[in-house]
Amino acid sequence: MSIWLYEGRLHIAHREVLLARYAYRYDRKARRLRAVSDPEISRTAYASPQLELWELDDAQWRKVTARPYERHLHPLDNGARQLPLPVVGLLTVLLGWRVG
Repeated sequence: MSIWLYEGRLHIAHREVLLARYAYRYDRKARRLRAVSDPEISRTAYASPQLELWELDDAQWRKVTARPYERHLHPLDNGARQLPLPVVGLLTVLLGWRVG
């Protein structure tokens, strides 16, 4: 499966056979797709011979839905830090464990 953006179209192919093309809008600042529309579905040998259970038109079935955008924030430095385990205490624990 390959997906690429070329000349204002989003292309989807499988084993070098074009399955579909879509128009898209890309937000360069957020580095993500804003919208995908105008599908062009290709007839291929990969189509399922099974009949549809329900015949739905584009208004009834949304092929691509927008997911709420969540910006991932970097963790803030709150001043807390992990203290090192003192080597003397570690040796005491290890030696005391062996003797006892």
